[in-house]
Amino acid sequence: MSHTRSASGQLMQAVEQILVGAGRPMKARDITEALGRPTKGDEGRAPIETTRATCKRLVKNGRAVEHPIGTFAARRVTESQKGDA
Repeated sequence: MSHTRSASGQLMQAVEQILVGAGRPMKARDITEALGRPTKGDEGRAPIETTRATCKRLVKNGRAVEHPIGTFAARRVTESQKGDA
């Protein structure tokens, strides 16, 4: 089964859906919580870091933006972004 191979792709998709659905910038901890993963204490550290790394990959791929640092939002192609450069 190719489950492991696509796990990070599935996570990226899930994170992107959360960001799009939220319609607002979110911190990695809040995204991790929305994924239903632990966010408190030692057991929350790894899931939050995994989410943060996934968000950084979405930013690198142009599918999300990070502003301010540590806060992520879905990249939207809106009229204001298309027009004036």
